[in-house]
Amino acid sequence: MTTATDPGAAGILPVLVAERDAVRAFVALLEREEDALVRGNLDSLATLTPDKASQCALLEQFETRRIASGQSAADDPVWLEILDLARRARDLNRTNGIMLQQRSRLAESALRVLLGSARESATYGPDGMMQSRAGMRGLVAG
Repeated sequence: MTTATDPGAAGILPVLVAERDAVRAFVALLEREEDALVRGNLDSLATLTPDKASQCALLEQFETRRIASGQSAADDPVWLEILDLARRARDLNRTNGIMLQQRSRLAESALRVLLGSARESATYGPDGMMQSRAGMRGLVAG
């Protein structure tokens, strides 16, 4: 098996360079996602999702081509850069996932409060005044 730095490895080097560029683009997407989450610009997240899916598909294609070449890229500087970028992407993805979960929990909590308030405000007493559910007693048949 040859390595990417061997003279016979010219076929894999362009694949590695293209893969590195694709991983860089993926990291840039994740950084834009992180920025949108930090700034609360949730509308832009919807536009990033298809781009991320497309970029993941492209990365899978490069991986398939690299593996199919049968050449090792283990010591190639481009491959080492790909590995560093992949770690950065993993860390960004993890951080973004945590922020998304937090935002989701906050939205669910706010929705529960709003729905609870709506239920309480829809309760009126015999005098036509609103009553809280806490002060209401159920009817007992018997």
